[in-house]
Amino acid sequence: MRDHSLLVRQAVVMALLADAGVSAIVGQRVYGETVNPEMSTWPSEANPAYVKTGLPITAPSEPSGLNGGETRFAVHGFAAGPSSDLAEQLKGAVIAALDLKPLPLTGGAVMRDLRCLLSSTVSDTGSPSDFHVIVQLAALTAERA
Repeated sequence: MRDHSLLVRQAVVMALLADAGVSAIVGQRVYGETVNPEMSTWPSEANPAYVKTGLPITAPSEPSGLNGGETRFAVHGFAAGPSSDLAEQLKGAVIAALDLKPLPLTGGAVMRDLRCLLSSTVSDTGSPSDFHVIVQLAALTAERA
């Protein structure tokens, strides 16, 4: 098994930063698992939305003699209200940017598949105007054994 989860996260962050639909909502506020410390935990009027990746889970996968793994992870979006409209737009933009779009990886690794498994939008922090988007994804990666 090869664990390409760091390469997957880097590729996902780059793809989301480059996507016009996502950047129209969050600008350049796309992060790995760590959010820029200058930002508050939740979106504000000045920064109404941002996206970060969650921590991965990787399992072995060796299709067609290739040494690789399946990495499952979530992309988390956070958006301020007053309704869930912005959060729903953000969720749709993340899915459109990533679902069924294998991304280039570095270091001799190849992403063979990337797909959305499920998505959800929930109210968060006890405030009716803060929303958390969760998009679960699975990436199948490999390299020549």
